[in-house]
Amino acid sequence: MSIVSSSLYWLLLAIPVVGFYLLKVRLRRVPVSTLMFWESVYNEKQPRSLWRQLRNVGSLLLQLLFLVLIVAGLCDPQLAGETRERTRTVLIIDNSGSMSATDVVPNRLGEAKRRALGLVGQMRSGDEMAVIAAAAPVRMACGLTEHPGSVQQGVSEIPETDGPNAMKVAFETAERLLNGHPRGRVIVLSDGCFPGSEELLRHKTAEGAEAGRTAGHEAAKTPREWIRVGEGQPNVAITRFQVRRSVMDPLGFQVFCEVSNFGTSPVQTNLELNLRDELLDVIPLKLEGGGKWSQTLEKAAERGGELRARIEHRDVMPVDNVARAVLPERVRQKVTLVGRGNVFLQRVFEANELVELTQADEVPAQDSTRGLLVIHGRVPSELPAGNVLVLQPETGCSLWELGERLDRPLVGKEDKDSPLLANVRLENVLMPEARLVRPSVPAKVLVESASGEPLLLLFEHAGGKVVLLTVNLERGDLTLRTAFPILVANVLSWLEGTGGELRESLAAGEVRQISVPDWLAASGSSESKLLRLESPRGVAQDVIVLRGKATIGPLSETGIWKLRAANQTGESSNSMLLACNATNAEESNLSAPTIASNQSHADGTAGDRSTWFYLVLLAWILTGLEWALHQRRVVA
Repeated sequence: MSIVSSSLYWLLLAIPVVGFYLLKVRLRRVPVSTLMFWESVYNEKQPRSLWRQLRNVGSLLLQLLFLVLIVAGLCDPQLAGETRERTRTVLIIDNSGSMSATDVVPNRLGEAKRRALGLVGQMRSGDEMAVIAAAAPVRMACGLTEHPGSVQQGVSEIPETDGPNAMKVAFETAERLLNGHPRGRVIVLSDGCFPGSEELLRHKTAEGAEAGRTAGHEAAKTPREWIRVGEGQPNVAITRFQVRRSVMDPLGFQVFCEVSNFGTSPVQTNLELNLRDELLDVIPLKLEGGGKWSQTLEKAAERGGELRARIEHRDVMPVDNVARAVLPERVRQKVTLVGRGNVFLQRVFEANELVELTQADEVPAQDSTRGLLVIHGRVPSELPAGNVLVLQPETGCSLWELGERLDRPLVGKEDKDSPLLANVRLENVLMPEARLVRPSVPAKVLVESASGEPLLLLFEHAGGKVVLLTVNLERGDLTLRTAFPILVANVLSWLEGTGGELRESLAAGEVRQISVPDWLAASGSSESKLLRLESPRGVAQDVIVLRGKATIGPLSETGIWKLRAANQTGESSNSMLLACNATNAEESNLSAPTIASNQSHADGTAGDRSTWFYLVLLAWILTGLEWALHQRRVVA
């Protein structure tokens, strides 16, 4: 049974409506003092039956007409030509970082969603609509549907993000949804602050698009309509912010910061640097219109924590006025040096403010809690448990066999991805002599000679790791090069698991593969190595660790993210912190594009509506008219 025929059954309600008008109202019994006058009235108008004479014909007709209009609206009639003009519309809503600008209330995204809901209200029966959120990664907020309620829910649930948009991908997705529909169109609600906006948002008429498709032009697109949200605004933003450890000072770090003025007028402001909410520095800035300031700052701190840069400037986009980085804690380490007493080797450890150096003549009994053992020269047949650094070995042990001397080995290959070789290059180092080492157990070769002999190796053994450097330190200039203290500092940081190296801050919307520390990767489940990544607002997502690597992103929110064990609950320091910043110059540039909005009903307050809307509207008008007539009868 069709919807129209089933809706017509509601016309049967006319029977009780007419019945109520004909049914005689039972009189109330009321005691009176005399029946003399009432008897005469009763004799004149004595009831003859259950039904009374029909009165108020106009009121009855209005009630029946009201019923007919409501039933007609339920049948959803289609006027001539309305069926063949059913449209298929894709709404692309920009929810990138620039849409958080507050030049409109509550912000640009809120205004875009309000206008989108107005467009949803213009849907007629048979029209299809879909909603795409254009922030990277592009998300389908609502698929093609004829149900306005589903579209409204999809629009309302689009979240705010701090990352860039992917408008080109959003357009490609919209084209696939429309699939060449003859009445298809794309409506973009955006501020236009993205690369290539003028080309992507340029209006194309339906006739031009159809002509292009007929001619076989690949460049032909579905007609696009743009609703501009917000106007061009000046903005000052931190567009680059990165921190790295000083390669020479174990307590030092370098901060690279760039601040951009996207307005046309000069701006004077201050850049504040805070570590753990303690002020480190205040830098006065004077930026010309369209100008930039950038500088590398040298700082030092033993304590770690959140390093925050902030510019003191009020504008419509505060999210890019703050940038963050994470400084890991610097832990003091115990180092025991055993060997012949190479003065350069001793000075390398003494110069490190994080090292508590102890010298010994014999290898002590050691476990993993005693710190790092450094052996220069003779090596015992069994290395003690714990982390060990062996330099210039003179004997073999259970992990390797010592072979012949190597004269003037040339570095042929380095593992540039190893944290032990960060900022270390050995190609030009003079190495007159080394020793051939044949591993007895599996080992990872980090540096090998041009002829394939290992020069720097990494072993796993009970209770720790062993780093072996086969180069003769007393001949050659390795200990005089900056590469040597940097190599030792890398070994100290990595073997002790202090995480002293700095992780680069991520930009919102960026996808990056990071190395996961062994202590954190081991906390994942043995099968899938699942970890949990929590946003600054506490929203969690699963991250898979594969071979010590994890793919992070795209991160949609600025602030400090936490990577922790999947089964960990509550607050805990056993997590890795990642900083995310809105350092995207294209999103921070709030200048409006030169092309104008080309959508005729940008507010969603006008346009074609379905026939049922006008039928129901007329029914309510008739209801008001009938009420007025009823009130008039009462007064009369």
